[in-house]
Amino acid sequence: MKKYHRTTITIPQETYQKLKILAALQNKSVSAFIRDLIQETIGVKKETKEAFPFGKYKLGVKDITREEIYQTYFKGKKYLLDTNVLIYSVDKASPFYAKAKKVIEIGIK
Repeated sequence: MKKYHRTTITIPQETYQKLKILAALQNKSVSAFIRDLIQETIGVKKETKEAFPFGKYKLGVKDITREEIYQTYFKGKKYLLDTNVLIYSVDKASPFYAKAKKVIEIGIK
């Protein structure tokens, strides 16, 4: 396990806002985005993680629309959820089914 050192930098608010946007576009936290930039700049090889096995799991239902999911599982209310959570919550064969259902149940109470 790598050890990390925390540090504080002071940057203008406008720079920070742009940084947050760039990090979000790469689906990274600001910390991870800055860490990757620094490692790239100084030539340090960055740590790689195994990619999620997309396509490995099949959805247990066919041709279900997002609107049908909202009507069936959320009683017509709309919530901002990750698409994967919605998919896993209706796919009982998914190894993430129970966790996805729990996220949804907690979120709609």
